[in-house]
Amino acid sequence: VGEHLQLRKVGNGYQALCPFHTDSKPSFYVNESRGFFHCFGCGAGGNVFHFLMRARGMGFPEAVRFVAARVGVQVPERPLSPQEQSLRQERSRLLEVNKEAAEFFRSHLLGGQGAGARAYLEGRGLSPQTQELFGLGLAPAGWRGLRDHLNARGGQWVSRAQTLGLLVQGRDGSLYDRFRARIVFPIQEEDGSVVGFGARALGSEEPKYLNSPESPLFSKGRCLYGLQVARPFIREKDQAIVVEGYMDLLALHQAGIRNAVATLGTSLTREHVLRLRRYSGNLLCVFDGDEAGERATMRAVDICLEAGVWGKVLRLPPQHDPDSYVRERGGQELLKALDGAIPMMDFIVQKTVERFKAEGIEGKRKALQELVPRLKRLEDSILRDHYVALVASRLGISETRVEEHLRGGGRMDPVPAGIGLSRPSQKAPVAEKLLVQCLLSEPSLARGLDEGILKEMQDARLRDLARLLWEGAARETTVRDVAELLSCLDSPQTAEALADLMAGLDEVGESPHRVCEDCLRDLRRRSLERQIRDLTGMIAQARQGSDEGRLGELEALRARLVLEKKRLGVSA
Repeated sequence: VGEHLQLRKVGNGYQALCPFHTDSKPSFYVNESRGFFHCFGCGAGGNVFHFLMRARGMGFPEAVRFVAARVGVQVPERPLSPQEQSLRQERSRLLEVNKEAAEFFRSHLLGGQGAGARAYLEGRGLSPQTQELFGLGLAPAGWRGLRDHLNARGGQWVSRAQTLGLLVQGRDGSLYDRFRARIVFPIQEEDGSVVGFGARALGSEEPKYLNSPESPLFSKGRCLYGLQVARPFIREKDQAIVVEGYMDLLALHQAGIRNAVATLGTSLTREHVLRLRRYSGNLLCVFDGDEAGERATMRAVDICLEAGVWGKVLRLPPQHDPDSYVRERGGQELLKALDGAIPMMDFIVQKTVERFKAEGIEGKRKALQELVPRLKRLEDSILRDHYVALVASRLGISETRVEEHLRGGGRMDPVPAGIGLSRPSQKAPVAEKLLVQCLLSEPSLARGLDEGILKEMQDARLRDLARLLWEGAARETTVRDVAELLSCLDSPQTAEALADLMAGLDEVGESPHRVCEDCLRDLRRRSLERQIRDLTGMIAQARQGSDEGRLGELEALRARLVLEKKRLGVSA
């Protein structure tokens, strides 16, 4: 910490100005003996790994390796198989080809023939500094410029360029450049390596935008443009702004909004959301203001709900996309608009009610049928109560009616198990924490888990860790070390939870089997109580509908669960 901040000795610790918010007087405190920091101004806190993740934009595995290297400790790495080693070597060679291509395009933009393209970019409001930061380039107008350049390096370079889609085979069998007379946008991973390209036509050629095809390095449904630049800003602001296009992203960055990424002109995918979730659980989607933009926003909201990510939505005026909005009204106006973004669930409720409004009573039924599966994904009881009330108010029906549909569930779409909008709680339930510590201490114990137990875990971070250990045990490939577990994590919050759990592993004591049994019993009891509550509501519904057959089935099932709960040593 002292390498990043000017620390001043105060009592048993140290003070400094906080690097994570605008601090006028020292509010950042470091306790060296206990190994943690805390800011009394913004609330940031944690251990050395948490500090490096926020201060340097590192992932958790990267922070662990950084600290280990400083203190001379070797972090165990899983040995690679011969096939994995071969794939890694080939990936490295493919990355070299993309790097060479990016430098080729960049040199042409900066050269004499790039004057027109540079003028175009500056006319769109992009400074030379922004162009350099994102490595913008120019594909020359000829058909064989890049091919001839790579051919000079050797035949394998040309072959790999074809694999990456940089070169295309013509009808006569010869290879030619995919990108010609286009502005080129290198698409980079977090470490800066180029995995693909996007390109915009300078003239009237169609399509206006062209991406690299799918390749061993590039997947349009996984890659995000600008992530290598935005990553530390997303962590700092705890929010990722998502736009659709390259120019949208560059316009936001030029306006000083640097926690933004773009989806390469395609729909937001689950893979995109899970990738962003590593840096923040808060997304703000800003798509075009036309009908297509509204459809894209609706799809994005559902993707976020399914991935357990909380977010907001900003609808621009119909004639605008983020790029045109910034150029016409300026970055400050967009910042004001972003402050007015509405929660995703509010957007879903608003648009769903509007769509069925003209259909009267039948429209209300259809709207409720669409909204109930989304309400079910809200695991946080306060959030659910809020949106039950909102849906009831917008549809002009009672909250009781909405709750009945939530409990009934039979006619609604199923909700994937374990998915929800619950945020990681600051204080995880003791049983869940001890359970995961037992599994870390003795991974084979994970065989005692099941989907029902996982679903009952309230802390999303602990649930993710438990699921990974359970799935490994089910495949009889239990996680062998912390390094291997780290490589499976896609959330910084989960990685931080793992660090805390490992630090307190001695809390389990010498009897992880007994502690694990106690924790599992507590979670099974919780699961049974929830099922019994749900059945009680469904029984009341069946009685109102005079459905004697279904009533008998539900009462028998409830009696069986009550008996099972008593066997756990808890009365109904």
